[in-house]
Amino acid sequence: MDKKVKNSLENLNKLREEWLERLSDLTDDDLDITDDDEYWTIRKWLYRMIDHETIHLGQIVRTRRSIEPVWKAAVRWREIDRLIGELYRLRGQVASELVGLSDELFETSPGKEKWSIEEVLEHLAQAESYYVKQIEDLRKKENTEKARNE
Repeated sequence: MDKKVKNSLENLNKLREEWLERLSDLTDDDLDITDDDEYWTIRKWLYRMIDHETIHLGQIVRTRRSIEPVWKAAVRWREIDRLIGELYRLRGQVASELVGLSDELFETSPGKEKWSIEEVLEHLAQAESYYVKQIEDLRKKENTEKARNE
């Protein structure tokens, strides 16, 4: 991943963590708090954030789809970018399911011999570490083979 893209993703994650921290103590009752003109409520501002991000996500998708074919003739299309993007998207979905979850529910199993959300996340973390190690090992093996054949 190129430096500017990586920095932008890191910045977006940092901003998300900051506003999540700043807004984490909001309650449903707080959604109706209004300003002086009684138009803007916390609820409206949150919906505005969602709508704004959705609009610009569409803009990013359209831009990428329109400029990528231009570069395909000069630069190899990278499947790895799509795969990492899909993993990144899924991670965002996982994170969105955790917002507002209490520690008690996080630790609660839905039934006998079923995993709690906490256990599922621990499993995902362990599996991810394993998968990344397997990928790194394959790359090392390939590099060793290449060096041996040179």
